Amino acid sequence: MVSAVVLLDAGPLGLVTNPKSGMDRRQYIGAKFGSVERFGAMEQRLESVGAGEAIDFKFGNIRRLPNKLDAHRLIWLAQQHGKQDAVVEAGSLKDVKLLDAKPY
Repeated sequence: MVSAVVLLDAGPLGLVTNPKSGMDRRQYIGAKFGSVERFGAMEQRLESVGAGEAIDFKFGNIRRLPNKLDAHRLIWLAQQHGKQDAVVEAGSLKDVKLLDAKPY
């Protein structure tokens, strides 16, 4: 029998880009899934499953989707500093507007 250890380092997916300023979430969901209401049922299921795992999804708080390329850049940068989980949690569970900061 042969055994092997495989390490995967997943790169970014082929991202459908949205404007630099982000995109209205309802508009995006309607275009991608055909119906905001139908997608709402899927979200409720995710929230229910998440609650069973002590994950408090707050999908209803999300009004705009950030620019996907910038979001992935931020996650990559956070990973370089051992903070990837904290950044993802802040953006998806705590509704922190990570990419709204204005440059100085």
